[in-house]
Amino acid sequence: MMFCSFCTKWNMKGRNGSMVWTQVGCQTVRLDKITLHENSQMHQEAVKLKKDDVMSIHNIFHSYSEQETSSLVDAQKVLFFLIKYNLLHTTLFGPLIELCAELGAPNIAKLSHGKNATYTGHSTVQEFLECQAEVVEEQVLQKMRESNSFGLMLDEYTDVSTRKHIALVGRYLENGESKLAFLKDAEIPNGTADTIVKNVKDYLRETDLDQNKMTCFASDGPAVMTGKRNGVVAQLKRDNPALIDVHCVNHRLQLSVSSAFKSVTEIESVDEMLMGLFKYYHYSTVRSKSLEQMQTLIREMENTADDTCNVTIKKAVHTRWLSHEKAVHAVRRSYPAILADLENAVGMGNDKRAGDKQSVTAEGLYKQMMSYQNFYFILLLCDVCSLLSGLTKMFERRDLDLRIVEPQMRSSLASLKKMKEKPGPYLSRVDQLGEQYKLEKVGSRRTDVSRSKTLFLDKLMENLEQRLKVTPILTSLSALDLRKAGDSSFLTFHGDAEITELAEHFGLDVEKTQLEWSQVKELFAEEVDTSSPSTILKTLTSLKPQLGDLYPNIVKLLSIRATVILSTSEVERVFSHVKLIVTEHRNRLKIDNCSKLLMVSMNAKSSADIDLRKCVAKFLARKKRRL
Repeated sequence: MMFCSFCTKWNMKGRNGSMVWTQVGCQTVRLDKITLHENSQMHQEAVKLKKDDVMSIHNIFHSYSEQETSSLVDAQKVLFFLIKYNLLHTTLFGPLIELCAELGAPNIAKLSHGKNATYTGHSTVQEFLECQAEVVEEQVLQKMRESNSFGLMLDEYTDVSTRKHIALVGRYLENGESKLAFLKDAEIPNGTADTIVKNVKDYLRETDLDQNKMTCFASDGPAVMTGKRNGVVAQLKRDNPALIDVHCVNHRLQLSVSSAFKSVTEIESVDEMLMGLFKYYHYSTVRSKSLEQMQTLIREMENTADDTCNVTIKKAVHTRWLSHEKAVHAVRRSYPAILADLENAVGMGNDKRAGDKQSVTAEGLYKQMMSYQNFYFILLLCDVCSLLSGLTKMFERRDLDLRIVEPQMRSSLASLKKMKEKPGPYLSRVDQLGEQYKLEKVGSRRTDVSRSKTLFLDKLMENLEQRLKVTPILTSLSALDLRKAGDSSFLTFHGDAEITELAEHFGLDVEKTQLEWSQVKELFAEEVDTSSPSTILKTLTSLKPQLGDLYPNIVKLLSIRATVILSTSEVERVFSHVKLIVTEHRNRLKIDNCSKLLMVSMNAKSSADIDLRKCVAKFLARKKRRL
């Protein structure tokens, strides 16, 4: 098959609306067909648009000297620096430009012309921002339109001004390689499914993204997203039945852990104790300082004084993926210091409530900390949370692949099962440390804690197996990995059944897809050990300009697999950026401007990733400038 790069770039259509040469390749590989297309109105319009685009930028720059345009390019770099580091771009742009001029930046010094043409005012900075955001967005959207398929992930967030945001992040293909990009941050009046679906469809229509190319939709799994009748996914599937819906694997892991915590009374009481310790120390500078001094004193008494930082008590909540691991390890590391500090507070008569009847006391916390049972479960949680945090961090990776999810899950389940028979590295020291800390031990306590430990681990493993099951369609997509065949001798029938299921699901010709699959397996038969789906896709993509689209159905399936979104951690990163942008001091920042700032900061690692000359051309084209 043959494609026209000009017509594809400008998304041209034939007189009858045909997408041949753009989205659908020309199957007749003949010179007369190429000549016919070159002379067609469709191709001529694409060439004209290309020339107009180049000439418009050339003409704009031709009207100004190189020094004048260079000053604007450097000013764009200054703005990018402020955006990238979440600084007050409108407030600090002028002073930073003046600083650059004072330090001898030659181009920046030519930016201002008189008192009324300084190009450092708020309106100018806003125009600079809009131009940068437009250029970056155009680059991202062009790549998404050219991609065989793309996935969307979505989440909601409420900022410090109690405005509800909805953020969109896309996964697409560029030269056979999967990429992530921030797409939009918008304000919504409410979080209903109808509102979210309307926003998604409006965005796809406004940006000219083909909804049929959207093969994956990922969310954190609330009812508004996954409702069977009128949830967001259900409504999107009415227009695109082949859409793969994914419940974020990180959220499912956290739900599994949270449910297991609540199922065992002893674990739940330890959870409450962790929160009590956090409140006791976090909301009192006097108590925090007292604990810090106690840790320093203990290290000096044990002759272990070094550069080790004192440990602060962390907050353990089930809405933060790694909070429990940090919380239990903080308590474990500072256990003797906490005991001594609480005992000292009770003895000195400093045991006062934090301000309300529900707050904890030093005496109450001391009794809980002196319990062998609570200490036992603190160490058990250190073992369990250390294991699960490794799983969480792996799921947060931007390059998370289907191939490693199931093996890692099996490995984690095997480790949890082993903990039932043999204590982990932290729990194995419970008796030694219990005697050292002189914890209260009851005769039958060992049997009780062992029973509760087994119950907790069983419940945790059950939850993980139920919630982290891979859906059938994702299992079928895993068959595209030839490395699973193990050896070239087993390659003949590898993935045949799964390819049939995938072809039927995505509406592809089953016989042609099976034939292409057999040919692809033969093509990579001698390199089975290194033939990952991404490698196969990159190879086939690189051969397309020379050989055409030989395996369109398999390339389509490989593209779908590459754009599957397993974790919505990237959307969570968007909201982390929003917290840095929309602060208490910037709470009146418009969400539209926030979206522009995110577009630049999240999609460009450096100013070199942005065509700054194009930004300047857009700025100069808005109106006549005096430089």
